[in-house]
Amino acid sequence: MRPKRKCKQHKPFNYGSRTAIQLDGATIYGETSVLIPTLTGGSYSVSAWIYFPAGSVVVSFEGLISHHNAAGGNKVVVLMNLGTYGGVKGRLWGFDAGGGSPWSTMSASASDPLNDQVWHNVIWTYNPTTNAARGYIDGVLQITGGLNTNVAMAVDDQLSLGQEWDGAAPSDLFEGQFMNVAYWDRILSATEAATIGTGSPGSNLQGMPAGGPLHYYSVGNGDPIPVCIDRGPGKVNITWPNAIASDIVAGSNT
Repeated sequence: MRPKRKCKQHKPFNYGSRTAIQLDGATIYGETSVLIPTLTGGSYSVSAWIYFPAGSVVVSFEGLISHHNAAGGNKVVVLMNLGTYGGVKGRLWGFDAGGGSPWSTMSASASDPLNDQVWHNVIWTYNPTTNAARGYIDGVLQITGGLNTNVAMAVDDQLSLGQEWDGAAPSDLFEGQFMNVAYWDRILSATEAATIGTGSPGSNLQGMPAGGPLHYYSVGNGDPIPVCIDRGPGKVNITWPNAIASDIVAGSNT
């Protein structure tokens, strides 16, 4: 009598998600200011997967990752350019608050337009000790340089996703989808950025890279929208103001 074979058990795919939140370019964005106490004064990194749809009528900038002071003044704004600024639509642009009127352009990505109806990973890192910032698209370093002004996080600053503040009002809202958002309280290395950026939009980031993100939002996956549950050890939930359950959708082309 042959011994019974044991079936191989696969570990559950706990937090990765093929769902995304649909932003309308008008009212819905991610409010992440509640994360500031865990990031204040130190280095940090942010990663998000974004998808820009065909047929959008937006012709200017769209905010992706933003950091403002308490009054809504710009500290760091990372945007996708959909206008004529810089000559190429769809590029990633980084601005900081100092040395310009009203902004000083830090840099623009050299390639990889984001408006091609393909999922892209965007990573932004900032080190307040050296005042150095980096922007990656799909794991490739596209923006690098020192900011004109030190923009270390203060306790009363504002953070958001998919828009940037003009005073107290949201502006330059992103039209498209966000998926798998993560924050680290350290600088991701180029190798780590490449590991994340060359993965799939629905990849499980829990524990990847080593140690995993401090805050992790797979978006959807049973979240009580407009709240997104923090699946990381930081355990600080975020909200997407004006979002409703039907704004959670199957990620396009995933």
